[in-house]
Amino acid sequence: MVAHGSFGNISRHGVKTTKCKVVHKATGDDHYTSTILFINLEVKFEHQATQTYSLFVKLKPENPAYGK
Repeated sequence: MVAHGSFGNISRHGVKTTKCKVVHKATGDDHYTSTILFINLEVKFEHQATQTYSLFVKLKPENPAYGK
């Protein structure tokens, strides 16, 4: 996400991920077949202070029985 510019144009140059921690993972009935991740991502942009982002990531199931 960082390398693809999700945090603005500056994220394409001189960025380093300093920490990435999954703080919660949810699966099951409440989320149907998806896996939900809550992530704290800490990045250091060139010539700037470290910044922390709280991310919500939803992943589709990998099991082919669920269809596409």
